[in-house]
Amino acid sequence: MLWVLALVNLGWSVEAYAGGTALSMQEDGFSWAGNVFMELGRMKAYNLADNSVAEQFWVRFLLLSGLGMTILHLMWLLNMRVHQARLFAGAAFLLVALGAFHSYGLRLYPYDTAYSQFYVFWERMAAGYAFGAMATGVAMKIEPDCRQFHAYAWWGVGILALFHLSLVKWGPEMWSAPAMLTIHALLEKIVIASYIGVWLMHLRLRYKKLKGNTASFQPDSAC
Repeated sequence: MLWVLALVNLGWSVEAYAGGTALSMQEDGFSWAGNVFMELGRMKAYNLADNSVAEQFWVRFLLLSGLGMTILHLMWLLNMRVHQARLFAGAAFLLVALGAFHSYGLRLYPYDTAYSQFYVFWERMAAGYAFGAMATGVAMKIEPDCRQFHAYAWWGVGILALFHLSLVKWGPEMWSAPAMLTIHALLEKIVIASYIGVWLMHLRLRYKKLKGNTASFQPDSAC
């Protein structure tokens, strides 16, 4: 249910965005190739219209998705059977929980009125989730109940997220050129879609296992 609510709030935030991009302030609505999701956290959009409604939905998406990820990683930690896998699952849980905690800072410091503070919290949130994904991959590589594909999927997501974080932190500014804005905007959406993809994969597997365990009274497993 948390995931459904999170995605619904993201959709409402995109729909409510007042308009404008970093390079074209007069555009209407949200541009998938010209806006990054972070800009949904603006109190006023680039076209100077009020954007508080979109900002509220955006913050709810962050909080609900962060809570959902934290719960999911806690479930994995509790169900890992190999000691080394539990160590990496514990590290992943702490990193993801730290990322989720910092997502609240994006509510305290809006993108347009307190960008420096906003960026600090965004960077820590993104780093927590990215390194958490890498640690999750290691845990699932070690845990015999998990398929190798699970580990590779999480490593792929982690590498994509770290690449995106590195681009934002050390690469050219997204508003430096139209092509760079498009790269930033599309890469961010690919990263978020990748996270959603692995979450849905595991939720589907867990649902199938819960049905099977109910029927056969077998113990639960990590993946």
